[in-house]
Amino acid sequence: MPATSDRSLLTFSAFAGQQITDQIGVSLQYNRNTFRDQGLGDRAALTTHIRLTNSLSLLLAANRSTSSSSTHPEAFQVSASLHYTFNNVTNATVSTTSDLHQSATTLTLRQNLPMGEGYGYQLRTTLPDSPLQQATATVQYQGASGRSEATYSHLAG
Repeated sequence: MPATSDRSLLTFSAFAGQQITDQIGVSLQYNRNTFRDQGLGDRAALTTHIRLTNSLSLLLAANRSTSSSSTHPEAFQVSASLHYTFNNVTNATVSTTSDLHQSATTLTLRQNLPMGEGYGYQLRTTLPDSPLQQATATVQYQGASGRSEATYSHLAG
């Protein structure tokens, strides 16, 4: 990190979570930082995870952050993600995030690498409502002699 970059001098974090039912869990997180250049900043987040079926789950989150910075003294953000598991290694997620100024929706399809030899991939794209259009494709192969990876990214906006 360059000497000109702002850095945290003191950090405090607290987290609490509770499983309400077999299908619903809630968590609360709070972070407070004192930065060298921007001063004090804090963030509080509430997250709820709801298992709709064995393969489908919904994640809802809301957070509020404050900063002594004059450019963005206060920010609010909400997000929702729907996650579907096709099998033990392949899953798809659609998520949307919105704040006071903009929103973005992302689609992701992913197959995890197996424990032994095999391949995995991740395809990720933002939808047209997003202020920054981006698509990324990553393919990984894991063999006896190691792991190979190729990534392609496209950015427009």
